[in-house]
Amino acid sequence: MSGAPRGLLLAALCGLLCSPVAAANRLALESSPYLRLHAGNPVDWYPWGPEALERARREDRPIFVSIGYSTCHWCHVMAREVFSDPAIARLMNDWFVNVKVDREERPDLDAVYMLATRALTGSGGWPNSVFLTPDLKPFFAGTYFPPEAKYGKPAFPDVLRRLHGTWVGKRPVVLQEAARLEALMRRMQRLPDGAGGHRGDLLARVTVELAQMYDSEWGGFGGAPKFPSPSLLHALAERHARSGDPEALGMLIGTLERMVRGGIFDQLGGGFHRYATDRMWRVPHFEKMLHDNALLAPLCSAAGKRAGRPDLLEAARRTLDFTLREMTTAEGDFLAALDAQTVQGEGAFYVWTCAELEETLGKADADFLAPVLGFDGEPSLEGGRYVLHLAGPGPLASSGAAGGAARERVAELQARLLAKRERRPRPAADTKVLTDWSGMMIRGLALVSRDLGEPKYLRAAERAARRLLAGAARAGATCRHVTKDGASAVDAFLDDYAFLAGGLLALHEVTGERAWLTEAGRLVDEADRRLWDGQQKRYRFSAARPDLLLDAAEPGDLALPSGSSWMARCLVQLARASGEKRWRERARELIDAYGGYLSQSPSSVADMAVAAAMLEELEPGAREPGATVRAELQGDLPRAAAGGQVAVGVVLTIAPGWHVNSARPLQKYLEAASLELEPSTAVKLEGVDWPEGKRVKLGFSDEELSVFQGETRVTARLKVASTARPGPLAAVLRLRVQPCNDRVCEAPKTLTVPLTVTVEAH
Repeated sequence: MSGAPRGLLLAALCGLLCSPVAAANRLALESSPYLRLHAGNPVDWYPWGPEALERARREDRPIFVSIGYSTCHWCHVMAREVFSDPAIARLMNDWFVNVKVDREERPDLDAVYMLATRALTGSGGWPNSVFLTPDLKPFFAGTYFPPEAKYGKPAFPDVLRRLHGTWVGKRPVVLQEAARLEALMRRMQRLPDGAGGHRGDLLARVTVELAQMYDSEWGGFGGAPKFPSPSLLHALAERHARSGDPEALGMLIGTLERMVRGGIFDQLGGGFHRYATDRMWRVPHFEKMLHDNALLAPLCSAAGKRAGRPDLLEAARRTLDFTLREMTTAEGDFLAALDAQTVQGEGAFYVWTCAELEETLGKADADFLAPVLGFDGEPSLEGGRYVLHLAGPGPLASSGAAGGAARERVAELQARLLAKRERRPRPAADTKVLTDWSGMMIRGLALVSRDLGEPKYLRAAERAARRLLAGAARAGATCRHVTKDGASAVDAFLDDYAFLAGGLLALHEVTGERAWLTEAGRLVDEADRRLWDGQQKRYRFSAARPDLLLDAAEPGDLALPSGSSWMARCLVQLARASGEKRWRERARELIDAYGGYLSQSPSSVADMAVAAAMLEELEPGAREPGATVRAELQGDLPRAAAGGQVAVGVVLTIAPGWHVNSARPLQKYLEAASLELEPSTAVKLEGVDWPEGKRVKLGFSDEELSVFQGETRVTARLKVASTARPGPLAAVLRLRVQPCNDRVCEAPKTLTVPLTVTVEAH
């Protein structure tokens, strides 16, 4: 799919400029699709920039800032009800300098002024409506305001009159409130103390915290509305990968399964909607965001492989097929989002009535499919409209040939519904290319390509990565934030560096190509130069600039992972892949800066907890004191030529009084020690040489056991791919053991041993 042809864009712009109904305002000339949506408003809108800010200072006027994005439902509502009303626009134009901001183009401004709204109201959302003094300090804020009082909210004209009156008649009160609010915002941005006090099994603590919030019936955490929360799912996946914790896997699979069966997943076209308005994941907000699909697809594929769940593997495949079909340009760039709205209303593209189902399929096929897709219950929405979801097994419960035939019939009928849906008016696409979200999708495509053995996903990831890097280079930079219509005008933020580096590191992990590792290192180096705060030992969200009141780097992993957490993960990956000490030291500084959050509530910074767990694997001395078993590399770093083999020694150190079952236990019911290599196209595990276990008798068993005690040396025989290029090659060994003493056994543990194989030139 490609963006709108330039001729159509010029025609639309001409229509706005030449309209006899309403002259276009300044936003008609902006590149942001969201800003252009407001070009026909009677409001005298400015984009954020010197012209608007200078006018506010010159005329001593307060600034009204409205921040939103193109797929935001309530942004559309406020634009239709409020900003299109000439009487309301007259009040805005007479008393304020009015500025529109696309939060996806300027996430730095969005973060600052969302902080103000949360400080004033205790919550936030979009559109974010903030009133500023001419020196950019907020003094009043809210989200959606209606044209007349309703929903417990004041009428926007009343808000304008009250604020204008206060500005004119009680200026000292306004300035005092602005100073108070700025001080509060700065306090909210400080990280809590606790550096270094967060050692221990953070992922176990995250799992305990999430278990208290987990919806055991419907998956997910908390009640409605329900967000996918990929950071929480990342933490559960990592917890299970490291320890085999069945509770972590249960919450992960339970959540993904319910989502994939629910209305939040597009049952016809694939891909995930933004979030669910209900506890059961059935009624979504219908916009589709690149970042959600980028993060959820690899979670589905990895969990599907781990748990043997073909439904999750298929969900990953359908999500990426949707992305390549509907959110990828002909050149290979990824679009930011698809709107929920069409001319027929919110979600109209996706929902069906019983009459439409029967009209499309005929009565017999409609009767067959209805119970599968949830038509036998109450309608999801008013007007008898249903959001398709997998309501129950129905005819799919049959086994053998009958079950296979039923599944084929369901797939054929779904394809017919999809073909009919394609003839409906389509939701608009936001055609911005955002580096941070594109980096997430590059990572997702690379990891799923490995999990599913699907090379087209890897090709798409590599093409998008090359285009982002080349586009930034043309602009004289290593990284830029946004590209629209081939132009790149916004400097990179922390999230851009972190998520693009994460995507490139995934490409390196999957392909073994050193070039991707080098480019990721360049990105992190530039982020260090531009954004590292040596005093606070953390990254700023953006470089200092005069039109930014303060830096508002997001400390927590909320609906999306924070750039800080993802950068910490990248630093650890760079340290592991390159062996360079500086990356490890920077990761330790950054993670320690978030020690207060990690100590108090690790689930609020779940991806930072993942980064901390990754770092612990590189720092054996920093691991939890009293650990019953550890695994470390033995000897020099391994070296081999491309196509050659290398033996890697691993030392298993078992605490006094403890043992683990050997690789060949005498009893079939005991968990054997095992070693595997994380999937990689660049290096394979040819075999493992285990020592013989020691035969002992222990107090809890009358039978003789075969165990390892003390120090045990294991040899992994690796083969390097013939296509591997000279240089360092990252790999990860995973040892699974069950520690026991004479009285108790711990849960089986997976010990991660990162290593770097140096590929020598012939």
